[in-house]
Amino acid sequence: MGTIRRGVLREDLPGSRNISPAARAGRTEHGAGCSHSANPGLDGLPRSRPLCYCRLMKAAIIFGSESDRAVMRKAADVLRELGVAFSAHIISAHRTPELLAEMVKRLEAEETGVIIAGAGLAAHLPGVIASQTLIPVIGVPVSSGGLSGLDALLSMVQMPRPVPVATVGLDNAANAGFLAGEILALKDEALRKRLEEWRVEMKAAFAASAEGVDL
Repeated sequence: MGTIRRGVLREDLPGSRNISPAARAGRTEHGAGCSHSANPGLDGLPRSRPLCYCRLMKAAIIFGSESDRAVMRKAADVLRELGVAFSAHIISAHRTPELLAEMVKRLEAEETGVIIAGAGLAAHLPGVIASQTLIPVIGVPVSSGGLSGLDALLSMVQMPRPVPVATVGLDNAANAGFLAGEILALKDEALRKRLEEWRVEMKAAFAASAEGVDL
């Protein structure tokens, strides 16, 4: 049975490490129809009135199996570094299709800006999600099984028009995190600046290596 988890890892709960300090400072009260209105302990902080982060979750990470956790953690690490608030969930497109459809509707209601979906083998998860929403979907093919992830890669890149899935390399969830950040940065100037700073730092690191290294 698929499970829904707010946060990439169960050990991240009940505190929400997926919320950047800036987002934490701007948390809002539950709005009309908020799916977390019955969960006053979402962030583990004592309070007299329930607060949530549902309107601050700009990205979502969904993967189909517990075995995909280590790969998808790379996307979470990048989003945290960029200060992008996100939620994460383990939901199988094949075993719990109704639960997945419910989650997609919930993410739309929360105005999530981008979804990162990881899967191996038949890897239908990203495509199924993309078929149900206009939220951009980034697919992460996870290497597994006898074909070592080639089946998952082809499943994602061969999506029929007009239901695209932006697909990164095998197990390259980090790139999915960066691409998600770039998509969100189109409407977030502060995030755009963080991405630009990351590029500057990366170039500086490579420039230093070009001066010479020890072998």
